Amino acid sequence: MKKNKIRALALVLSGAMLFGGCGIWEKYKQLGDMEAKLSSLEAENAGAESASATTADPGVHDSYGQGTEEEAESSAEASIEETVVTEEQAAVQKQFDAVCDEFLTKSLQGAGINVHDLAEHPEEYGVTITDYVLYDHSEDEDDIEDDTITWFADQIKDFAVEDLTMQQQILYDKVMYEKEINDKYGDVTVFDTQLSTNKGLLNNLSILFYEYRFLEEKDVEEYLKYLQDVPASLDDLVQWAQESIDDGYAPTDDMLQTNIDVLEQLCEKDNNPLLDGFVEKLEASGLFDADQIEAYQKENDQIVEETLVPAFQKTKEVLEGWVGKMPELKGLCQYEGGDEYYDYLVEMYTGTGMNAEELNAYLEESMDDYTEAMYSVLYSDMSVLNSYLNDDYDFPYEDPQKILEELASHAAEEFPDMADPGATVSYLPKVMEIDGVLAYYVTPQIDVDATNVVRLNGSALNQMSGLYSTLGHESYPGHLFAYNYIKQQNAHPANQIFSYLGYGEGWAEFASSISMNWWGLDENLVKLLQIDELSGQIMTGIIDTGVNGLGWGIDEIADVLEEYYGMDATSSETKEAAQSYYDFVTDTPGVILSYSAGHLQVIDLRNKVKEAMGSAYTPKAFYEAFLNVGETPFYLTEKYVMKQIEK
Repeated sequence: MKKNKIRALALVLSGAMLFGGCGIWEKYKQLGDMEAKLSSLEAENAGAESASATTADPGVHDSYGQGTEEEAESSAEASIEETVVTEEQAAVQKQFDAVCDEFLTKSLQGAGINVHDLAEHPEEYGVTITDYVLYDHSEDEDDIEDDTITWFADQIKDFAVEDLTMQQQILYDKVMYEKEINDKYGDVTVFDTQLSTNKGLLNNLSILFYEYRFLEEKDVEEYLKYLQDVPASLDDLVQWAQESIDDGYAPTDDMLQTNIDVLEQLCEKDNNPLLDGFVEKLEASGLFDADQIEAYQKENDQIVEETLVPAFQKTKEVLEGWVGKMPELKGLCQYEGGDEYYDYLVEMYTGTGMNAEELNAYLEESMDDYTEAMYSVLYSDMSVLNSYLNDDYDFPYEDPQKILEELASHAAEEFPDMADPGATVSYLPKVMEIDGVLAYYVTPQIDVDATNVVRLNGSALNQMSGLYSTLGHESYPGHLFAYNYIKQQNAHPANQIFSYLGYGEGWAEFASSISMNWWGLDENLVKLLQIDELSGQIMTGIIDTGVNGLGWGIDEIADVLEEYYGMDATSSETKEAAQSYYDFVTDTPGVILSYSAGHLQVIDLRNKVKEAMGSAYTPKAFYEAFLNVGETPFYLTEKYVMKQIEK
């Protein structure tokens, strides 16, 4: 299978990453017996000097003691130093924007259902919708995305970069990066069955339509047209999965059963998200009276029952026929061409420029640092251990909306200025809860200043610490804050075509970690929570790169669990935990890396900025410089952050 064809479907699942689910690593963190490990270490260190508690903290969060208020103001003034623009430069910048406009039109024209996620009125961007399809099904359109990038790069390559604004320079560099990646990996063999338990089409189909916005009546008419393309998309899904199986890369029985269960639910009349969710959306829109709602409901019911349900049943029968007949799913590097594809995934999910081996070594070194930091905290204050183990944190609020409002208030004080668009948070209906996805943020369309929305998976968020950190990740000062901040810097909407998960998830994790300082918890308990969350991500990242990049099996994973969590590598409990990790990273290879490596890269860059600014450093100076860049691969993030700091 070709990279672009499979990517077309992948983008449908995530809304071009507009509402991709977050928190998939949560259920796999810290499987070790913490109390046993501590007891062992205490015995080993009996009589040790209290200096053991002074181990250098790698720095999960900022403290607000660095730099005076005057220095912060001086730094901020320097970072926004005005630049005189000549008439010639203004003309160049206008011409560059015109090319960006044309690129945006080309990209939206082939975006399928994603065009609505990006724009309420695509016609304002020169887009005419003639075929209401989830994506382009034709085989001769495999290379449309790469062709558009190549066209864009060719159009802008002769611009004098020094005459462009910083935002334009960043977009210029992103396009050249995309061209380089396409040239390097354009012919890579794709290993993806599209039947992942939390990233596959069937698991995300309900969310795709549930989040389809009804802002005008024409949206409902278009929704019903897109809905009728689902059978063709399912046919493609089965064809692609069969091709993958024929090549030896097959879904596991657990993956198949998860998708079969979803199909069974979509065939039911009760608690069917495509039926109940549609009516809920009509009522919430405020656009229609009772008679109109009844008419649209009847039309939707007919499409689902007469067109979609037969397609769901047909697909279900195919998947059921595969159960028990599939070969073992292995790490990507164990398939011919799989190592190259995994290196591609590593770059897409992290933007670090590292290959699998280099990233594995980077993560292991980081794990050493954070393991040492965790036990340093515990040695200095063992009293926090019970609170940590029992989720006993005494948070001030339980209502998610109240927590979100408090997060917004703190972010307004400690982060760069951003006109708050407002936000709401709600729990997903039970039938739409996807195992392993804690929450997601629904990004507003580029031409509508709508209230931002965060959805929560109530079944997955069963601890208060998880609720608080997840809301910090999705809303303020995480995804929601970062998206609206860069939008208000007048970045061209063509930037929305590109997604860099290392930056996006890395910032959201970093910001969430900072937000844990805002709830009046014990300082050492906060440090422990921050380090635990990050080290859990790092552990899964080590195993992901080990299995998919280095060929690890269950024994190697068990050895790593013994090394870091004190688990007996030969015990059945450890082998079972190792199997869980193995199943996860072979099901969704590379995904965790945007969280683990991304978070670490943000911390590394923060530390470089601290060193460069010296006593003038303030946390807000770094936040502003980082957010001004917007989503980019990390070498570009660092380039433009340091440019601002140097000013």
